[in-house]
Amino acid sequence: MTPPLLQIENLRVDFGDRTAVRGLSLTMGRGQTLGVVGESGSGKSATSLAILRLLPVHARVSGRILLEGRDLLALSEPEMCAVRGGDIGIVFQEPMTALDPLMSIGDQVAEAARRRGRLSRREADNLARRTLADVGLPPDIVSLDRYPHQLSGGQRQRVAIAAAIALAPRLLIADEPTTALDVTVQAQIMALLKGLVRERGLGLIFISHDLALVAEAADQIVVMKDAGVVAAGKPLDILADARHPYVQRLKAAAALPTPAPTAINPDLVLEAEGLVRSYPAPRRWLGPRPEPFLALDGVGVTLHRGECLGIVGESGSGKSTLLRTLLALDKPQAGTVHLGGKALDAHGAGADRRLRRQIQAVFQDPYGSFNPSWRVEQLVAEPLDLLDPRPSASERRQRVATLLAQVGLPADAIDRPPSAFSGGQRQRIAIARALAISPDIIAFDEATSALDVSTRAEILKLLAELKQTLRLSYLFVTHDLALVRAIADRIVVMQAGRVVETGRTADIFAGPKHPYTAKLLAATPDLERVLTQAQSQTYAAG
Repeated sequence: MTPPLLQIENLRVDFGDRTAVRGLSLTMGRGQTLGVVGESGSGKSATSLAILRLLPVHARVSGRILLEGRDLLALSEPEMCAVRGGDIGIVFQEPMTALDPLMSIGDQVAEAARRRGRLSRREADNLARRTLADVGLPPDIVSLDRYPHQLSGGQRQRVAIAAAIALAPRLLIADEPTTALDVTVQAQIMALLKGLVRERGLGLIFISHDLALVAEAADQIVVMKDAGVVAAGKPLDILADARHPYVQRLKAAAALPTPAPTAINPDLVLEAEGLVRSYPAPRRWLGPRPEPFLALDGVGVTLHRGECLGIVGESGSGKSTLLRTLLALDKPQAGTVHLGGKALDAHGAGADRRLRRQIQAVFQDPYGSFNPSWRVEQLVAEPLDLLDPRPSASERRQRVATLLAQVGLPADAIDRPPSAFSGGQRQRIAIARALAISPDIIAFDEATSALDVSTRAEILKLLAELKQTLRLSYLFVTHDLALVRAIADRIVVMQAGRVVETGRTADIFAGPKHPYTAKLLAATPDLERVLTQAQSQTYAAG
């Protein structure tokens, strides 16, 4: 009898006195997709790293992990090196950190093939060219001598997938591979992964906190909580008729509420008109200098007091450039930005420096924006150095304690480092820092895209409460249209450096006027829509 592709029996992973995976057992066959969902800390990533034997040296692992009957936990390290990349490939969440910034994309895929497949340089180069073409990056579209920083996020993820599948592995592990991608690129990557499963017959373990994506892609799903499995089976059986309380809670958190329309306050806190920003294009060795890349082409936006303005669009649409310009981190070549009726200069001092205090930012990765050696008190109090005069040490500590209470963190958090907190708690610390000098506006740049559904729901609830009590205005840049629907009063849709549509959130979702907006809405995953389609197909087949 042919053994299954992957069989895990009673897997347990411990880090000291903390258990990361407890008693996990599952089976998957060839050509199947297994979805693994759960909140941060549930054991999803620890399971994938245990399969590849990439856990830290202090981790204790027991149980059995059988790849076509071969126990991976019993292999020597040289034998396991042949398995990694050869029999099992992995695609990580952030390709920019998984790829070597100093190597061309062709060399990176070829190196993966050459080192693991014992191929000659020419054979590896030819394999890299074919594999990159298989994932939608043929040389006539993206030359193999380009570097990761010269590619878009979706193209980098395709390179990471090419490196993982170059030697035709039997099992591919995709750990949150679409979290940082916009909805249309996300749809392309998911179509690519499903095509690889269908055409190559490989098994795919798809790890995600997005229930809609998992329900659409997976044949079987495993729901993990607190290091163990709480539900397993077909997506329709587990999610449509959610019986386990934890699955019910995940579904409720994924179904973001649509807020009731509110009246727009006529008081403007921010107004931008005619913003133009271009960047020099890479110089070619031969031929004329290429035209500059136009990131903003006459963009204008307004923000009212107490309003949340959502800014959406694909990668390269100009969202981030617009946000940097509004934050006075980048100077436009034309156009003006006014805060509270006063002109803002990106390189101003004195009065402009005081004006810039009115707008603060919260970024996607709070840990990356923190000094890891500082305590929370230092992190949150950092903006207070902008005040004149600066508060005393006791005043600073009291202010930080008040801010931590406002964002729902315990009092003892003040003396701990950022490494002691979860992703959601770190984002609360980042919000507290943004509130430190009582700004009128907070700009959020993909601030919830890396959070699981439950943590995201908690952060959204916190933001709504703060907006109401402090009369804050928000700029919310995101690629997640479901998220925008839950928090934004108005939406600005950007494409190729221009605003193609703007209006009240409910109006745009009810009837988008621009084809690009309609395309974005159609590409947005929707759990209820996926489950309804699956039920219809089941009834038709029955």
